[in-house]
Amino acid sequence: MTKSDYRYIYIGYLIVVILTALWLNNKYKLSDTPQNTASLIANTSELLGLAIALTEIFILSRVTDRIKRSIENLQSYSDISNVSIFLSQTKDDLIGRKYGKAILRLEKVRDVYQESLPASELENTTSVHRINFDKLNSIISTLTMAENSFGNLPTTDLQEFVTFLTSFNETLTSLKMTFKNSIL
Repeated sequence: MTKSDYRYIYIGYLIVVILTALWLNNKYKLSDTPQNTASLIANTSELLGLAIALTEIFILSRVTDRIKRSIENLQSYSDISNVSIFLSQTKDDLIGRKYGKAILRLEKVRDVYQESLPASELENTTSVHRINFDKLNSIISTLTMAENSFGNLPTTDLQEFVTFLTSFNETLTSLKMTFKNSIL
């Protein structure tokens, strides 16, 4: 809701406050003198002002929360946009058998991916994001072992890794669009 949608709430507040003031006046005869009438009007105005101020506070806190979420989504969108570049470079590193560079880039990709997702997605072992996260960890472990043993990976494994990174890039593109839509 935008701020202009709340303007009608003030009319309701006004009616409730006036009805409350009239009810109190009838029940307790608060306006039997001009001084008491002025006091009743002042108290009614204060109640209405308090109600309006509280509404404004609620509106501002809601707007502030929405702005914070949009900024977080913008940061995630920006981070995920950079990941596509890392994935392309990682594929080149794998083909060139530069495992050390590939490991560093994949760790960066994994970290950004983990930070961009809600914890519930990574806790759910059947979610696509959790499966991708586990596959990234598996590739990093395999590349680390290959680099430490100065061995080469079989071509089929490298092709499998490149295929996964290509499909993972498509997943990131859809995630990026989700963040973009939530920003707008």
